Amino acid sequence: MEIDVRGLACPQPLIRVKRHLEGEGGGSPFDVLFADDAEGRAAVENVGRFLRKNGRDFTVSEGGGERRISVTASEAGIRPVEKSPEEPCACPVPGDGGSLTAIIKSDVVGTGERELGRILMHSFLRTLPEIAGRENRAVFLNFGVKLACEGSEFLDELAELESKGFELYVCGTCLDYFNLKSSVRHGKISNMLEIMTIIRESEKTVCLT
Repeated sequence: MEIDVRGLACPQPLIRVKRHLEGEGGGSPFDVLFADDAEGRAAVENVGRFLRKNGRDFTVSEGGGERRISVTASEAGIRPVEKSPEEPCACPVPGDGGSLTAIIKSDVVGTGERELGRILMHSFLRTLPEIAGRENRAVFLNFGVKLACEGSEFLDELAELESKGFELYVCGTCLDYFNLKSSVRHGKISNMLEIMTIIRESEKTVCLT
């Protein structure tokens, strides 16, 4: 079995490997193929750390303009990391249940370089389902409402979130301010009382600025 992640941007290589390990064939040996460039080398490091954390043995090789991780067979796809008695951990495992709310207040991630912020927003929206709980919501405020409106480059990601059970809430006051209420393509137009109730009742909250 070979997983070809050449040309995939972070965090897609790690997501592909995680999903494979969680599947029925996760205990069998498999290879992961990376490009031999800066992005590929970074992906090798990320995937390698994930495999070590989850108790999988592997080797790394390179040649012919590519890099390869070869993962050996295991009785279980993902084995939980053992914790020593003196290092208890009460943190929930991402995706183990509960309710998750993502608060998105801008059309990019972070401040400074907008092009980088766009790339990071695409990555964030694609990765969000990987930490999903039983009930999942995304709330769009301020400039963030533009992600859900006609002409947004993020509409495919929002459609994918909805297909995976996420409820999307778009601030009505913000839409009115930007004169965008008629342009909403994904999500429910909401109000501050509903949004505050969602945040209060959520077990896990992720807030982007």
